[in-house]
Amino acid sequence: MALTDITKSDEGKYGQKNHFLWIKNPDALIYKDTSHKGKKHLCNRCFQSFPSSKSLTNHQEWCFGLGESPQRVELPVKGKNDFEEFKNFNRTMYAPCVIIADFEADNRKCNENYGGNMHKIMEQKANSFCYM
Repeated sequence: MALTDITKSDEGKYGQKNHFLWIKNPDALIYKDTSHKGKKHLCNRCFQSFPSSKSLTNHQEWCFGLGESPQRVELPVKGKNDFEEFKNFNRTMYAPCVIIADFEADNRKCNENYGGNMHKIMEQKANSFCYM
């Protein structure tokens, strides 16, 4: 652990004093953070504690450290997870909201027969989107 103290001299110049501490067991340092008295696992990048080593390894896959907040981004894979579905209905609360989505698409010509006199002459393929 590094401790820094900003000092000001009599001449008006600023400086800093550094003091370094070696912590032998950082997990023991955060033992009393919660009322749950069990072993806690500490992320070395962002110093967030986790109750199990499995949740720590899952977090470390997406942790960027103190500069950026860990944000897990998983893009959909075609054929595997095309659609997202909300499953935890017992955790919902009534809070009305409006989601505005704007999709940009390219028109492409195609000549498909649907049977009879119906023909599909244009097809739209999405190329970008924005939501609020």
